[in-house]
Amino acid sequence: MKKWYVLKTKSGAEKKAKENLEKFLETKGFKSKLGQIFVPIVKVPQMRKDKKVIVEKKVMPGYIIAELDLDEELKQLIKRVPLISGFLGDKNPQSLTKEEVKNLMSLQGTQEEETSPPPVLFTKGEKVKIIDGPYNNFSGVIEEVLKDEKKLKIKIEIFGQSTTIDVEYNQVIASI
Repeated sequence: MKKWYVLKTKSGAEKKAKENLEKFLETKGFKSKLGQIFVPIVKVPQMRKDKKVIVEKKVMPGYIIAELDLDEELKQLIKRVPLISGFLGDKNPQSLTKEEVKNLMSLQGTQEEETSPPPVLFTKGEKVKIIDGPYNNFSGVIEEVLKDEKKLKIKIEIFGQSTTIDVEYNQVIASI
């Protein structure tokens, strides 16, 4: 029975590691033990040269998620795949729960509920630029992420005074 596992890869080479895994298992005759593979990413708006562009941001840099019918032979074989250094939990890899997989896939926009917008990941301390509303063109630092409300508390500077404001996710972009 196939279950989902987290594989450690070289950071920045997740997509190539995914391709390597698919090709390697196919050439070794283990393709039937492999299900889906994905690199957890989320699409985030950013400003580049005063233009809003959508970029892919890795949710888990240095990792890929693979659906495998794992046995000892396959576990040893996967460790020989270029750019993959092993499993999360190396000697005793634990499979992900259905809820964990569902949450990761919802970030990809691959979940059945295509009508709801994908969540945007922001982190405390991240620099952002406001692109909408009364504070348009201000830049600031995220002090708190209010996930349930899809809002951020951002510290900006107005007339030399530090002020914290609330903005919605879609009103900001990540600064470079």
